[in-house]
Order: sequence, then C-alpha cells, then structure tokens
Amino acid sequence: MLGAFEIASLIVILIILGIFIFLYIAVWTFEDLPLSHKIFYGAFFIPLSILFFCGILLQFITDYTFAFVIYILIAVQFLFFMISDAGGEETVRKIRIGRFILYAIGYAVGIVGVLFLFITIFIYAIIFGTSSLSAFYADRAILFGIVGTLFFFLSIWGIAKEERYGTGGEMKGSALFYANILFLPLTLIMIAIGLMTIIDLINFHLYGYYLIIAIESYPAYNFLAGVLSFPIGLALLCLSLRKVIKDYRYRQQFY
Repeated sequence: MLGAFEIASLIVILIILGIFIFLYIAVWTFEDLPLSHKIFYGAFFIPLSILFFCGILLQFITDYTFAFVIYILIAVQFLFFMISDAGGEETVRKIRIGRFILYAIGYAVGIVGVLFLFITIFIYAIIFGTSSLSAFYADRAILFGIVGTLFFFLSIWGIAKEERYGTGGEMKGSALFYANILFLPLTLIMIAIGLMTIIDLINFHLYGYYLIIAIESYPAYNFLAGVLSFPIGLALLCLSLRKVIKDYRYRQQFY
C-alpha cells in the first residue's frame, strides 16, 4: 500500500517527466544542435525516471528518499540545459555535454555531502553539543560529508572548466558562482538558528522558560555559538548574495 509520500513522489516524477518530454521535443527541432546532446538527454534521463517511477510504484525500492533527492537535483540540471538548448544558446551547444552532465551529477551529490557535513559539525556538534551526535550517526554522516565535499569542489572546478571551454575562455569565476549558490541556504540556516536562540534567551529572561529550544533534549546546547551564528550568518549572507547577483548579471551575456 502506497503512502502519502510515495504518491507525492510519483506525481513529482510524472510532472518532471512531462516537462522533460516537452523540452525534448523542442530540442529536436533545432537541426544544428549536436546529435550527442539529443541522444544523451533521452538515453539517460528517460530510463532513470522510469526506473524511479516503477521502483516506487511496485515498491521494490524500499528506502529511496536519499536517491530521490539526488534525482531531483539531476533533473533540475537537465532541465536547465535543455531550456538553454531549446532557446538556441550557442554557449551551451559548445559545451561538451557528456562531461558536463557528469560534473552536474557530482555537484548534486556534493550538495548533499556538504549539507551532511554542515549539519553534523555546525548544528549537532557545535550548537546542540557533542552528546547529540550519537543520535545522528555521526561517523557515517561525517564520512559521507567529507567524500561529498570533495565531489563538490571537483565538480564546480569541472563545471567552470567546461564553461570556459564553451565561451572560448571568456567566462571566469564560474566555480565561485556555483559554490555561492549552495552557500546561501547555509547562511540562512545559521541566521534561523541565531534568531531562535536569541528569542529563547529573551523569553527565558522575561518568563523563566524556553519557547523554541527543547533544552531538556539538548542539555549541552551552546547558547554563545547559537547567538553568534546570527550576526556571522547575516554578514556572510550579504557577501554571498552580493557575489551571486554580480555573477548572475555577468553570466547573462553568455546564457
């Protein structure tokens, strides 16, 4: 019997597959588009989507949550390049699509790895205290986080290399652009934790009890680190957002 999450996952896959087919038809209308682009899109993404859909529907993939997140990230990358191809962008046509897709998959895996490492070290170890690490499978999370972070840096280096190739060496700073895209949500997490900590400290001072933080569950909660995460996260958010906006405007001349 399928649960609510399984049904929602099936609907998401069908929606993504529908958008893909629509763009795939548009891509085939461009005669001067390299045939390798057209073949690779269909030969990779359609079987991948069918595998996930049938695996969830027939329930022979029991624990697919992590793989489903990777699928969503890969789908976003695919749709982005197909939109560019369908729009006739010369830069994307020059990119070696096979290498770029491999880097994009590594980038997707790297995002999850960086998130695991950030949550394990910053939230569970520094904020909640090391006593909470046992509940989060810290050894596996840190190992996957280190490997994923390595994938992330190698992938953004590879993506930057391919974009320089596609623009004849004119585009610069691509790696920092993709790194800042991931850095933005991390700074938002820091700001949210800082705000919750500050609100709780004020509420405890006024009324004698904590409003948000379950202090009984995390007796080693580091309030100093929690409070400092707000100004640090806000400063980093401003710097990162400024860099992303600047790079986005620069990239508009190529895409």
